[in-house]
Amino acid sequence: MATYYVQKDGGHFGPLSCDELQQYIAAGVLSVDDWAIEEGKDAWVPLGTYVQMPAEQKAVAQVDPIPASTNPTAESSGGGMALAGVVLLLIAGGIFGAWQMWGGKATSTDDHSQKEIEVSVLSPGDVPQLPPPPKLKPLPTNNLPAAVAEELIFISPENLEPLQTRAEGGNAEAMLELARRHETGWGVRWDPASAFKWAEDAAKKNEPRARVLLAFYCMSRVGTNHVDVLRAAQLEQTGTADGALEQVRQMADEGDAASLTILGLRNKPRRGYTGQPRFSGKPELAYRQFRLAADQGDVQAQHWVGMMEAQGVGTERNIERAACWIAAAAEQGQALSISLLGLMHLQHLGVPENPNEGVRLIREAAELGMPKARYRLGYMYMKGNHLVPDAQQACMWFLLAYEGTSLARPYLHKMREEMDPADYDRALAEAANLDDTFTDPELPVPDPDEPPKPPFIEKPTQSDVAKPPLELPEEATTPPTILEP
Repeated sequence: MATYYVQKDGGHFGPLSCDELQQYIAAGVLSVDDWAIEEGKDAWVPLGTYVQMPAEQKAVAQVDPIPASTNPTAESSGGGMALAGVVLLLIAGGIFGAWQMWGGKATSTDDHSQKEIEVSVLSPGDVPQLPPPPKLKPLPTNNLPAAVAEELIFISPENLEPLQTRAEGGNAEAMLELARRHETGWGVRWDPASAFKWAEDAAKKNEPRARVLLAFYCMSRVGTNHVDVLRAAQLEQTGTADGALEQVRQMADEGDAASLTILGLRNKPRRGYTGQPRFSGKPELAYRQFRLAADQGDVQAQHWVGMMEAQGVGTERNIERAACWIAAAAEQGQALSISLLGLMHLQHLGVPENPNEGVRLIREAAELGMPKARYRLGYMYMKGNHLVPDAQQACMWFLLAYEGTSLARPYLHKMREEMDPADYDRALAEAANLDDTFTDPELPVPDPDEPPKPPFIEKPTQSDVAKPPLELPEEATTPPTILEP
């Protein structure tokens, strides 16, 4: 009799028989969306591949198709043909495994230009769950065969240490994953320079996804201080039939979540460069690609689906649904989403207003290295917004944010002029203690004999009556914008 293993919420369960899987699905303990593998096989697939949701649960399942207006448009002149063999994507109600939707061969050169594919919505309570049977035994855990556990590393948000070891040992796929994690602070310190370095190392091994991702970094100044159009084109080998970009498009057509997300990054709105529009990109196509990857559980894609739905870029604006996506990425430890979710709690955007939770989340993101979160924490300490005023704490967080965002700099310069030198030195020591990568910006020591400067005047604060719309990050800003995550 065949036995199976399941991964869910970072845990690994099994071995389980087909009958046991059916019982756990009927009880709501497992879902057909969870990843599973049959013992002896070498590929993880949705659990719905092996068993289906009971009929009584199918009856309450709901389908939320993507509006036709959000379908991607062709990126090349040869686009427009539908994929042969595409079937409906797995929804929470139990439609047969989503992995089969990629069974056909793509005939289009577009970045995954499928049409009329229905995808599920991440929304608590969409599918009512039946109560578990009273005598259902707990799922067996920690019984994964070694070969299966090794294959799990790239899928799971856990196992960071083995991932680091594999990357340092020269595994290009692990290098790519570390680049993506550092880019958004997913389970590691937010560090664009490290993201660039790992992507560059993987690109040197001719990993096509890493080459396209590094090209995006070169075009968007992620981890680098200048735009390098020539290098980006060389990395992608744009226009060649067997170049990195075409390989990634083919991988995306076969359902690879990382490829879909990387193509989404490439197509999302971003700042232009010399000779190009200031805001370039293909937002509808980018949203489509992010959404397909997010439905597979890709954390980076979940963040960007939330960002685009919050702003109404590439799709209609839906702040409540955006909050669900951003919360999903935040719960898996992604610093960008943690910081943004904290801001949404403070400003009552798509989630209940909860200042305590907002401050907690912003602090968590600040400790993961997010410059904007550090700036916000410093500002709250300086102004006494949701926190007890504390000039030394404010100074410390402004120091930590100094290199990452210009927002903190005028406040830190002002504090340097007004603070007692001993208090400023203590703030420096606290910053170095909290972050071992911190370097002193070495601001000039105020001259006591210098005439006083004009008073520091701040911009007026936004009224609490009118809540401004959410803003995409700097590299994806589309006017008008007010806030940044």
